[in-house]
Amino acid sequence: MMKKLESRNFNVVIEKNDYIIKTGESNKINCEYQWLEHVNQMLGPNDLFPDVKLEKAGTYSYIKIQGKILADVFRMEGISEQKQIDIIQKILKLTQTYQKGNISVKHAEELARQVYLINTMKRLQKWYKFESIKMQSIYVNKVKITPFIEIKPKFDILIHKNLLQNINRYWGIIHGDLNFTNIIINKSKIHFIDPKGSFGGAPSLFGDTRYDLAKLRQCYDETMI
Repeated sequence: MMKKLESRNFNVVIEKNDYIIKTGESNKINCEYQWLEHVNQMLGPNDLFPDVKLEKAGTYSYIKIQGKILADVFRMEGISEQKQIDIIQKILKLTQTYQKGNISVKHAEELARQVYLINTMKRLQKWYKFESIKMQSIYVNKVKITPFIEIKPKFDILIHKNLLQNINRYWGIIHGDLNFTNIIINKSKIHFIDPKGSFGGAPSLFGDTRYDLAKLRQCYDETMI
């Protein structure tokens, strides 16, 4: 029996005979596959990540993981705030089993700049309201917001000071897409799927380990609104 599962528009995910088959752009799928292969080899037998098989260019498969995605778990009626905290704490503890921080890499700052500055600006420029906030002030909840063109230099300084400076202190193995739809919970076990396998556009196991934390925080806010 074959069933198409919900996925992002650039991927196709199919459930077939207890297997998950994921197809997408060859370079992105290859990054995911290589990441999973390397991390599984590093950890040895584990329940955190699926054991993947490369079917062909742009397609890999793994045995279906039973359970519910974290987004659905957090939306369940009756789940307490303490239970949510316990789950997040367990996830953060599990990420430490594969993260290896404080790795010195010469081009780490360049890759982080691509993620935090260049990519952010590209996304803003595609936003249909960007031109309206770029050159003129706006009001949000009766608070005046300065035109973006005036804020940008301060924004660059803050990014450099808080994210780029001393980046090697936080450089390690990261999942890269640790959102609530990529975390599966089965009773007391937690599983991670669909890593990004790249950072700053370059295929890699490594990146800013704070990025995974930021993804979790963003997804928590979006899920609980």
